[in-house]
Amino acid sequence: DVTGVRFETEPPFSSKRVANTRDIFVHSNLIRRTARFGVVLRHRASKLGTVKNSLANYDVNFIVLNNRCEDLGGSCVLMHGVFRGLLQGNTFVRSGAMVEPELSVNRGSGAWFFRSKNIVAQQNTAAFSRGRMDSAGIHVDFGNENVLVQYNFSYDNEGYGTEILGDNKNIIWRYNISVGDGTREAGVLRPEGGKSQHPGRTLHVTDFSRPRRLQSDGIFIYNNTYVITPNSSPDIELNGKNIHIWNNLFVVNKNAHLGRNINIVWSKDDPVDIRGNVFSGSVSQKFLDLDSGAKQANINFDGDHKNAESYAISAEQVNRLASDQPLIQPAFPAAGKGIFAHISEKAEIDFFGNKITHLPGFVGAGYKNLSEQ
Repeated sequence: DVTGVRFETEPPFSSKRVANTRDIFVHSNLIRRTARFGVVLRHRASKLGTVKNSLANYDVNFIVLNNRCEDLGGSCVLMHGVFRGLLQGNTFVRSGAMVEPELSVNRGSGAWFFRSKNIVAQQNTAAFSRGRMDSAGIHVDFGNENVLVQYNFSYDNEGYGTEILGDNKNIIWRYNISVGDGTREAGVLRPEGGKSQHPGRTLHVTDFSRPRRLQSDGIFIYNNTYVITPNSSPDIELNGKNIHIWNNLFVVNKNAHLGRNINIVWSKDDPVDIRGNVFSGSVSQKFLDLDSGAKQANINFDGDHKNAESYAISAEQVNRLASDQPLIQPAFPAAGKGIFAHISEKAEIDFFGNKITHLPGFVGAGYKNLSEQ
């Protein structure tokens, strides 16, 4: 099969024949070895003026909860043309697998969003995504507005740690842990054939969109933990408007390097805002120089490298690494309503469920519970 679960809405040819789907709940499924997708909701865009700017141009209230996908030829979840979508508690393993080479695109992020508004992705795990393009844990494709990505764990996805394409508005990426992502090498033969022209990156914010390239406006990447694993050297690209990179923790392990190739696109009136991040290990001086309040430290994470719990900083590090950059949280206007009734507009806890409201300079995705120290 090409897809495990699919919902399709074609665009209407007349304003008298407009239809959309509401209130879809996909939960607790195991999907394996499909040629392309696990779960897809696709509402194709209408060109009718009376429809394209209305709610009828979207499917509404799509919840994907506690599913597991393994060895898919593409991605586990695609939300395309969704107004209010919740992706929570899912596990994506080996997206972009070589299961049906003739039918599959042989690439894929664990989940991605396209032409959608008001999306939350939280508490998901994505590991071992492969492919010559994309192939992140989760990525924000183009044409989205108000997307919140928080409390997710990604491990060994060869494409990107954070991937955000063009023509998006208000994308918030906070309290996530990325380990060993962005290892893809360009110009080498791929298992599926050909060579990739897209090197892996820890941060990949690009202006790619169709029919023409447009920068995204309002990108907030803060309080994440990025771990660069041995024998990798992911790049960095930041190409958008109103980009903010605050209070993240970048830990580069032995025999690894971050930012050998950096592409930053900005103007004098709209510089990339990089402040209050902490860096450990071999990091490009060019990237360090972009941070007005950079701190350098010596950080080593012990324990099972495939377990998110291993990447909590200690109580002592919470205070020592505290940033002078105050926590400025952007607005996620859909929080607290409808299917997002349990989502807070401003983060009140870290990745591990610890309260953070009393830690204004907190850095990284999370800390070990102080009561357990």
